[in-house]
Amino acid sequence: LSDSYISVSRSSLTGFNDWDISKFNQNEIIWNKTFNIGLNDYPRDVITNSNDEILIVGNTENELNSDYVHLIKLDSEGNNLWQFTNNNFKARGYSIIETNSDEYLIAGTSADSSPYGVIMKISDQEIIGCTDELACNYDANANTNDGSCIYPDCNGSCNNENLMLWGDCYNINETTE
Repeated sequence: LSDSYISVSRSSLTGFNDWDISKFNQNEIIWNKTFNIGLNDYPRDVITNSNDEILIVGNTENELNSDYVHLIKLDSEGNNLWQFTNNNFKARGYSIIETNSDEYLIAGTSADSSPYGVIMKISDQEIIGCTDELACNYDANANTNDGSCIYPDCNGSCNNENLMLWGDCYNINETTE
């Protein structure tokens, strides 16, 4: 990236607040990518690593108005290599550094009413699993969604013991007349 630079901003192209990422060479745009992660997304810092890959850290807000650290890794052409949202605790990511090959430190603050400093260590390994925190089989360690997410049934059970028929939720283990 020695002859180019990366621009990261917050835009509202989809009606939400997206991460708008562009690569420039002199005065021309080489590529532009837009990522919508949650409801209100805030990109905070961008670096290139030793492999000329691009990492952008910030935070995203979910439906419950909770902020979580979010990290996107792109190749030098802007292709998404992986994304990671730390759903384990509420926090905002403000800065990222590469410590050595395949490891990064993210500095930020908690998103609690009385914030405190947060340091997170992230490994550059792809962990495949369900990344949706609303799913029954959510995997907090996964950074790549494999499409295996299983969602609660109409009564909020993860045992798939309820069935929605004509707008009503019925337990399949009970009989009705």
